Amino acid sequence: MVSEVYVPALEKWVFIDPQFNLMPTLDGVPLNGVEFQAALFNNDDRLIITTYEGDLTQEEAASYLNWIGKYLFYFDVLFDQATLESSDFKAINGMTKLTLVPVGRKEPRIFQRRYKIDNSYYTHSLNDFYRKPQ
Repeated sequence: MVSEVYVPALEKWVFIDPQFNLMPTLDGVPLNGVEFQAALFNNDDRLIITTYEGDLTQEEAASYLNWIGKYLFYFDVLFDQATLESSDFKAINGMTKLTLVPVGRKEPRIFQRRYKIDNSYYTHSLNDFYRKPQ
């Protein structure tokens, strides 16, 4: 499980992986998930994986990058992050989340080959997906 947090000082959303205790950066600036995906896809040699102990070497980061890459395609977010109780999720017309879909790609309808996705609005808009919190 990964997360993105809004960092007011940077005025942007930042990708973090609390399970592995790391964050991707480019030229010292933390990346959001879409920026991370682009840097990885473009094999950008400025991409650095940072942990609380410091930056990983390319060799140390390689297995993580190979693993995480396949998960950096569709992104979704609940409309309200205040609760993790599904019965209490904020819904808009029955939908509880927003899913970012790459332009030209199909909207996902199944998660992990078995779970139906029927609770999401879909968008291609980075501005809609990465809105500044209210």
